[in-house]
Amino acid sequence: MIHILNVINENVDYNLMVKLKILICLIFPIVLFASTAKKHFPVDYKMRVRVNFWEKVYSQINSDEGFLHDEQKLDIIYETVSVRGLSRKGRIKKVKARKRYWKKIILSLAKNKPVRIKEALLLKLQRLPKRKLRRIARRIRYQGGMSNRYLKGLSESYKYLKKIKKNFKRKGYPEELAYLPHVESSFNYRAYSKAGAAGIWQFMRSTARLYKLKRNYLIDERRDPMKSTKAAVWLLGDNYRRFKTWPLAITAYNYGPSAMSRAVRKMKTKNISKIVENYNGSRFRFASKNFYATFVAASEISQNPKKFFKKIRRKRLDPYTVLKLPQRMPIKKISRLTKIGLRKLQSYNLQLRPAVFRRNLTLPINYQLKIPVVNLAKKNKLMASIKKKKRKKTRPKEKHSFLEKVAKINRPILKWLKSADLSKKWKKYKSKIPLDVVKSYNLDLKKIRGNLYKVTIEPEETLGHYADWSLVPVKKILSFNKKLRSKSIRLGGNLVIPVSRANIRRFKRKRRQYHLSIQEDFFNNYKIGGLKKYHVKRGDTLDRIQNRLDVPIWLLRYYQKGNTLKVGDRLDIPKIVSTSRY
Repeated sequence: MIHILNVINENVDYNLMVKLKILICLIFPIVLFASTAKKHFPVDYKMRVRVNFWEKVYSQINSDEGFLHDEQKLDIIYETVSVRGLSRKGRIKKVKARKRYWKKIILSLAKNKPVRIKEALLLKLQRLPKRKLRRIARRIRYQGGMSNRYLKGLSESYKYLKKIKKNFKRKGYPEELAYLPHVESSFNYRAYSKAGAAGIWQFMRSTARLYKLKRNYLIDERRDPMKSTKAAVWLLGDNYRRFKTWPLAITAYNYGPSAMSRAVRKMKTKNISKIVENYNGSRFRFASKNFYATFVAASEISQNPKKFFKKIRRKRLDPYTVLKLPQRMPIKKISRLTKIGLRKLQSYNLQLRPAVFRRNLTLPINYQLKIPVVNLAKKNKLMASIKKKKRKKTRPKEKHSFLEKVAKINRPILKWLKSADLSKKWKKYKSKIPLDVVKSYNLDLKKIRGNLYKVTIEPEETLGHYADWSLVPVKKILSFNKKLRSKSIRLGGNLVIPVSRANIRRFKRKRRQYHLSIQEDFFNNYKIGGLKKYHVKRGDTLDRIQNRLDVPIWLLRYYQKGNTLKVGDRLDIPKIVSTSRY
């Protein structure tokens, strides 16, 4: 900088020299700050086009409107479509109609026919060769707005943002990584995806196991913001050590580290922009291509929110007191004794699964329950009320109806009367029960000899699960399955597992609870809105169909008829509709 000022002194007159010196002194610190900020997260011209697009999506249009744009060249935005007040079907119909309209416009341009569109857009399209115009006519995409969702997430983020930043800073990682949950979940602490990812960091069940997040029928630590943050720091750190650049580490968070490594090997570069623009991997689609750009956009908005939003509400984390449960206790009883509503308890204990509150499940002894903050005297009073011994309940005398009194002379008739429930209320309730997929599973243990049992591998099961349920190490399970070449297991295949007599009931219970929890979590956030037909193509597998149509493998398999797929088969694919209010 001193050298620059000396050059100015030699070649410029005095008044102009003073002005230039002042200007350089003002600009230089800004340039220095910008260069350090972009050190970890570089953005070239092509990536900047993508970042600018996502900044518009996050700050300029809300969920009642969306952009019709080119899928690859994100600077080509055809129009903003309003879908306010329309049903889901109405929205789809309107978007399809507008896509058809713009397809005709683009094809007309390719034939040199006159069209009426905005001059800036016309100039962009006219610069393209005719063959490219015909190509982009087929890739018009609709992107829904997120400004209202982003603003809500921004307000929620302040509850944990400082703590999350500290976790990254402690490891020497960039603090900006704390803004990644804006992309993953909009800081919705109850977020749950179709594929089964949960919490603000959207951990899948398999990844959560890998990074030591506890998950059982009562507890899901993926939903706990701070526990899941520690796992996210660990995961991102692993990615960075593998790729040595943060753009690739962030993209691998979405696309997967193994798939990202394949992309790097094939493209022979670690330049994120070159990979995004030129790599065409089977699963490297729009979301993965734009994951890094969405992160940079979220980071820039969150660091300077006043530039994008007029009013920002900064929510604070409510202080809490921890009660260590002295005995096993149902959640409704805890609610009654503490005089705290179930919703309030749920908001303070995010790691407890929704089923705990819906089904009045029992929390284990020594569980650390969070409640709204109270003083020491109040806490001791609450603990004393919880510690009270249970009173023995006296059984009330059974009241028998006339039919039951008559049926006493014939036990089978009495049994039938008790099992039959033909009331209208029961029929209405039964019709509202969500699809019970677990009933279609083969969860039996077939005895081979001694303590060895054969199991059929069901969806979402891993060797780690079998080890947990049977209390047998993975190595020991592998020793009985020598034909298994790797630790990967195939859906529908068979596995031999040693299970002691004492653990058979535990194995069955834990296994059923695991699958039940997957089903419950899904139907707590989504519903089936009908079925659509899919024609099986050459090379299709259930995994490929699942990835393409974004349907969980366990739900897809439920609707499949038979165990094999043949080219031309027509499959029933469930239409998944979100019931979340976030």
